[in-house]
Amino acid sequence: IEHARLAEVEQAERLLAKDLDQAAKIQMGLLPRCAPAISGFDLFGQTAACRGVGGDYYDFMAYPDGSFMMLVGDVAGKGMPAALMMSSLQARVHVLFENPGNLGAHVVRLNKAVAANCPDNRFITLFICNIDPQTGEVTYCNAGHNPPLIVRANGEVEKLTTGGIILGIMPRFVYQEGQARLESGDSLVLFSDGVTEAAR
Repeated sequence: IEHARLAEVEQAERLLAKDLDQAAKIQMGLLPRCAPAISGFDLFGQTAACRGVGGDYYDFMAYPDGSFMMLVGDVAGKGMPAALMMSSLQARVHVLFENPGNLGAHVVRLNKAVAANCPDNRFITLFICNIDPQTGEVTYCNAGHNPPLIVRANGEVEKLTTGGIILGIMPRFVYQEGQARLESGDSLVLFSDGVTEAAR
């Protein structure tokens, strides 16, 4: 009887591992296959889930006017629940940010949608920005995310903090836009707390 029970447990674990592997492949398919080619810019993004699937999300979007969008988001928690919320976030972002516009207003709408469907014990941090490659102007909104860094060519570092609170907590919160400028040789670094909390 014990042998049969262990065999059933082992079979269930194999099926779960298979499902998680498929979920990880689906989730990776939601992330950009490559960064857009923007003259004068080198763009790169990468993520590695702690448990096969997770809540980290990054994206790029190029617009017809030559500008482009970058974002990084992080769903609280790990595993399948975070992965499901990440996929929902990705779908909403692709609808709301299909065209450039008032970034703060777009984030307000995104927050309302997240708050309407977010469990009480979950929330999302997000940083999103639009960049004009002709001028280097950066318009951004930071919704409770780890502040991205502009590392200047001379070594100085600027944190991008303007925006508001995390998504999914207060549906009527009004988010603000921040402004910055990238000069030749500067780097803009976006990251999640997987970087700041990484253990050796």
